[in-house]
Amino acid sequence: MTPKCIILDYDGTLSNNETLDHDLLEAIKKTRSNGIRVVIATGRPLDYFPKSLLEAVDGICCEEGGVLLVGGTIKIQTNSYWAQFLGALEKSDVVFAKGDVLVIISQNSLDKIMLLKEYKREEIEIQPYKDLFFLTPKGVNKKSGVKKILEELGINNGIIVVGDELNDIPLMKWATCSIAVRNAKQEIKDIADIVLDEDDGEGIKKLLTMINFQSFSCPENR
Repeated sequence: MTPKCIILDYDGTLSNNETLDHDLLEAIKKTRSNGIRVVIATGRPLDYFPKSLLEAVDGICCEEGGVLLVGGTIKIQTNSYWAQFLGALEKSDVVFAKGDVLVIISQNSLDKIMLLKEYKREEIEIQPYKDLFFLTPKGVNKKSGVKKILEELGINNGIIVVGDELNDIPLMKWATCSIAVRNAKQEIKDIADIVLDEDDGEGIKKLLTMINFQSFSCPENR
């Protein structure tokens, strides 16, 4: 398979300990110069990323799909229920962190949220991440956000997804080819078509080098 686009998770995949080295940025640029699009899919907020990385990729799906950047345009993915829910959350004693869209909570906070009269499970996406949970409006997640970016880029096949955490599973199952870094959770390795033999950014550099030298192959089994 000749890939048309590579979707990369950030924490634990591109980055180790919140760092991103120069060689990896150059590998991304080289990949794009070969006509392959590169998109990041992350729970991080958009303003977390340095300009050098924003300029090195074709798009970023931030806040679990709540904030998208493609073609120089920022798009917020939300709905009227979400505003109502956030209003109730802010008046409660629930401890949470919030971006433009994404809400991040602990298990204890999730239990408390379920007791709010404004809580409607059918209106909320809940994604596990390490020992926390990511909450977004229903239908807003990494997969939906990436699909919107790829529509803008005119891509509908030849899609590689690389991840390491449980919130990457829907995107990896949807991809043409899914890849796990060596440090990924076992559940991720179990569903991946390929498991890299290097951790996070080092694994990505090796993968991009193979792709750029046309020595990469992945089973097309979807």
